[in-house]
Amino acid sequence: MDVRLLESYGLPADRQDGRYGFAASYQASVEPLLEGGLFEIGVYGNAKIGLSSADGSVWIVSPYSSADYHPQVRPLRSDSGRAVMINSSLVSFLGFAWRWHWLVSLLAEQQERAGEEEIRAWSAAKSDEERAALGDFYDDVRSMCLEVLDWLAVSDPVAPTGDGSFWREVILEYLQRTAG
Repeated sequence: MDVRLLESYGLPADRQDGRYGFAASYQASVEPLLEGGLFEIGVYGNAKIGLSSADGSVWIVSPYSSADYHPQVRPLRSDSGRAVMINSSLVSFLGFAWRWHWLVSLLAEQQERAGEEEIRAWSAAKSDEERAALGDFYDDVRSMCLEVLDWLAVSDPVAPTGDGSFWREVILEYLQRTAG
């Protein structure tokens, strides 16, 4: 595990635009403090980012355990799912964390434009037939997000990018609300 990368490149500072991003949060202890022998190197929202002392992979650790859920939902949750691998190496994670820092604003801006175009088109449409004929206003931004996800899968083939993975959820999260 090459922690010199953290000294040289670090992680972005907290975002000031209200969007989620990675931010540095280095632990002072020389012993791993997070579950599974992970050293805390950053945060994403209220989740912690950990570096594996065993193999240098990078994980996200949810702050929630099954005890944090309503008793009727607890059986559906397990504490074993709190830490999830997001990148196979620190170099992959740092490269993508910095790219995401710059991409998230661009993707959000594209989504906002698509939403504005959709509202204008729906307002201008004079009938249900005209509205039904309108295209998918989010197709371009969805394609951009999928390209980002494809790039990640090629640049770090071990990183989970399938359905339910951290990166898929982060990259496509807001588009799920606009689909269909």
